[in-house]
Parts: sequence; structure tokens; C-alpha cells
Amino acid sequence: MGKINEIKSNIAFGKTSMNLAIFMIISVLMLFAFYMFFSYHFYHAPGDFIVHIQLAMTAASDAHFYPSHFFYHLILNVFTFFSGNLFLLKCTAVFLLSLFCFLKIYFTLKIGEQLTGDSKINIIHVTILLVVPYFISPIINWWSPRIYLGQFTPNVWHNPTTIMLMPFSLACLLYLIKDVESDDAKISYSIVGSLFLVFSVITKPNFAMIFIPSLVVMYVFSRNFITINKVFIYVMPTIIIMLWQYLRTFSTDQKEGIIFDPMVVWLTYTPNPLGSLLVSFAFPLAFILFFYNKIRNIWLFKFSWLMLIVSLSQFLLLSESGTRKFHGNFFWGVFCCLYIVFIVSIIELILLYPGFKYYRTRYIVCAFILSLHFLSGIVFYIRSTSGLGPFV
Repeated sequence: MGKINEIKSNIAFGKTSMNLAIFMIISVLMLFAFYMFFSYHFYHAPGDFIVHIQLAMTAASDAHFYPSHFFYHLILNVFTFFSGNLFLLKCTAVFLLSLFCFLKIYFTLKIGEQLTGDSKINIIHVTILLVVPYFISPIINWWSPRIYLGQFTPNVWHNPTTIMLMPFSLACLLYLIKDVESDDAKISYSIVGSLFLVFSVITKPNFAMIFIPSLVVMYVFSRNFITINKVFIYVMPTIIIMLWQYLRTFSTDQKEGIIFDPMVVWLTYTPNPLGSLLVSFAFPLAFILFFYNKIRNIWLFKFSWLMLIVSLSQFLLLSESGTRKFHGNFFWGVFCCLYIVFIVSIIELILLYPGFKYYRTRYIVCAFILSLHFLSGIVFYIRSTSGLGPFV
């Protein structure tokens, strides 16, 4: 009996230690987020922050000025009691954006816990899962001093609606994972996942534009996926909102719309599209190349890559006409999906570690390439907070 109690005590101590370590890691990462957003709002180049704050100020006095993706602006106004005070809006934005980064970390951790299950995951693995995806960026390239502009980044620091979108996207994915891997036929996971998808679309429609067709394709071509009823629960509320958003955004101006315009926007931002693709996707491509046989039957790996391909196709083939043509608004969906592909690949790399001795070289190459993404992200963070702005 004493031995059993000792084992239980050791397990409890281990869980407490792990939770304490996770709390400390998240606290440090939150400080990085707070410093970044505080710098952008009060000292350095503001990126898109001031534009969205001014939009919230205008909408506070006249609700007709809310955009069709209004959630960020509405939350800003609610937290500032619709005061329209610029200083108060900036302070609130710094707090909210830091909170969204916390939620992004939280849902990344929850996805990791869901996928690893009973596997022996230690604090080093958890640290890698939380810290590395938080900073990864395209690898520093050889043709331009810009790390971000023209490439695809898993992390966006300068656009508030994308920062807010990320945790909703991850939460939607988390509940889809629960739905697929649960033996329970109840629709509770589908309802919660659908709710997060709704939150995502009223924040920014890009993820929903990718998730919905990817979900339908996955349902048609996969066995043991969610039922057709659950697919409808996920997609129907969001489709209705997206239809309203499209009509509200484009129906009043015949010069504005979505057009077939292959590669035009991307070639405006990069002189080397193949190079931009490689420095952005280096780790996921290396991982799938070296470990395809190990991961080819994992449905989430296929689904995450399907979303990335759909998002990349939308960006490469479509653009907005009119004044928003070169805003590159189809970029944002690629960023969200690339982050998901990175975290799924990192989790699978961690799970493959017990067999390290059997594929040492492949594992080391993948880890090295991932470290290049991480170190490039650190450089990007330092350059951004030092006053160079987000487009360096």
C-alpha cells in the first residue's frame, strides 16, 4: 500500500512540475508578445494596427462603418466602452493581442496533448512544441534583405485580425480532431468546432474559406471521418455568414470583387517565387520527404497539407480587383495553414524520436532545418522590435 501511495505521489509531483514549467514557458512567451505589440503601438512602425484602431474609432460612433469581418473592432470598442479614445484603444489592443497570443499557445498545447495521448512526452518536448512554433519564420534568404515580405510565414506579428484569427483556427481544428478520434457519435464537438469557425469568419474569413472545402474533400475521399450531419454542422452557419460578407463587401461597387489573376500579386512582392516557396516550406517539405512512409496514413497530416494546398491555390490563382488588388489578402490563409502544418510536423517529429537510432541522419537534417526557421524567426523578431517594422 505504501508503495502504491509513493507511485501516486511521484505521478502527482511529475504533473505539478510539468504544469509549473508550462506556466513559466507561457509567461515568458507572453512577455515577448507584449513587448512586440507595445513597441508597434507606441514606438515603432505600427504595421496594420493603427488602421484597424482608426476603423474601430469610426465604427464606435457609427456602426455602419464596421467591416464585414468586424469582431476585432467590436471587441476593442466593447473593452473601451466605445470611448473612441486613441490612447485607451492602443492600450487595450496591446492587452488583447497578447491575450490572443496566449490562446494561440494554449490551443497549440492542447492539440499537442490530443495527438500525443499516452506517449512519453517530457518537458523538453513541450518546450520545443511551445517555443519553436511561436517564433518560426521563413528562413533568411539570399536575394532580399526582407524575411517576411514576399514569403509565407507561420507567424504574423503586424496584422491584428490575423493574430486574433489564429487561436480560433486552432480551436476549430482541435475540436475536429476530437470529433474524428472520438468514438462518441454525439454532436457536441461539432457544435463547439462550428462556433469557433463562426468566430474565425467574423474575425477574418480566410481560414473558413480554406477549412470548408478541405473538410468536404476530406469527407468525400476518407474513410472513418466525421458523418455528413457533422459536416453540415461545421459548415452551414459559416457559409451563411460568408455569403453576407461577400454581398456586403462587393455588391455595392462593381469595380471590386474576386477575380482569376494567377501569380500577379505574389510576383509583385518576390522576384524569386520558387526560392520564396522553399525558404517558407523548407522544414515541412523535408519532413514529408524523409518520413512519408511513417506519416502517410495519419489523417491529420493529410488534412493539414490539404488545407495548405487549398490556401496556396487560392492565393496563387485569385486576387481582389480594384483598390485592394495588391493588399495580398489571400496571403493570410496560407499563413494560418502553414502554422498548422508546422505544429503537426513538429509533433510527429517528437513522436518519432524513440526511433532516432534507426533514422539518425534524416532526423538530424529535419531538426537542423527547423532550427534555421527558428533562428530566422528570432532575427525577424529582433529586427521588428528594434524599429525596422514588420516588412523587413
